[in-house]
Amino acid sequence: MAQNVNNKKSLGPTIFSMCYSLFFCYAFYWGGYLRWNGAQSLTGGYNNADIMTIMFLMLVSTLSLGSVGTVLPSIGKARIAGKFAFDVIDHVPGVQINEPGKQKINRDEVKGKIEFENVCFNYPSNPDLKVLKNFTCTFESGKSIGLIGPSGSGKSTII
Repeated sequence: MAQNVNNKKSLGPTIFSMCYSLFFCYAFYWGGYLRWNGAQSLTGGYNNADIMTIMFLMLVSTLSLGSVGTVLPSIGKARIAGKFAFDVIDHVPGVQINEPGKQKINRDEVKGKIEFENVCFNYPSNPDLKVLKNFTCTFESGKSIGLIGPSGSGKSTII
């Protein structure tokens, strides 16, 4: 079974390599055909330098188009992420600002504070590990407070 999977994975590069080689064969054939029959370009007859320039131009452009396939999955993921982002941006909240008949509360009018005094906390999934040990702090209205500490020290739990 694993051998079939490996064969499927090697099929794409094999086909690409075959097309690459066939392109070279055709480019040499067509260049020789043009030279043999004396075909004229816009600036005169085709010479070896013209044929090599055209061949490498086609080769580089073909390789560039081939490399686009590697980013197509990322483009698909970006489209999905963009859809989610625009859904959030376009979302109309249930509570509208300055809705008629509703009282508007200004930030300056809100007073109060939040106090923690000797708070201890542990999650039920790990009762032996205390996340908060005798935590005491006062959060006053209109003030900013920064919580710092190592990972797992209870910053998110406090919020």
